[in-house]
Amino acid sequence: MPSDQQRTLIIREIYRTESIYVEQLAELIELINDALQLFTKSMHRRNELFSGKQIITLLGDIAEIFHFQQTFFHIFQRTIEETQPEDILVSRCFLRYVSLSLLCRSD
Repeated sequence: MPSDQQRTLIIREIYRTESIYVEQLAELIELINDALQLFTKSMHRRNELFSGKQIITLLGDIAEIFHFQQTFFHIFQRTIEETQPEDILVSRCFLRYVSLSLLCRSD
C-alpha cells in the first residue's frame, strides 16, 4: 500500500477515535454531574466520606480535559475539511490549539 494511502487510513482512524473519545467524555461528564448531585445530597447526612472540596479536587480536571479534546477535535475536523488527508500533520492541529489557547489567555 502506498504511503499516501496508509497516511489517509491513519488520519481517518485518528479522526474516528477522537470523535468517539469526545462523545464518551461528554457522557462521562454528564454521569459525573448526576453522581455528584446524588453524592452531595447524601453527604449532608454523612461526614466521614469525601468532602465537596476533595471531590472537586479529584474530578475537577475532567471539564478541562473535555474542553481540550472538544477544541482539538474541532480544529482537527476543520483541518480535514480544508486539507487532503495525505497532507495532514496532526502536530499542526496541536499547534493551532496551543496558538488559540495562548490568544484566548492574553485577552
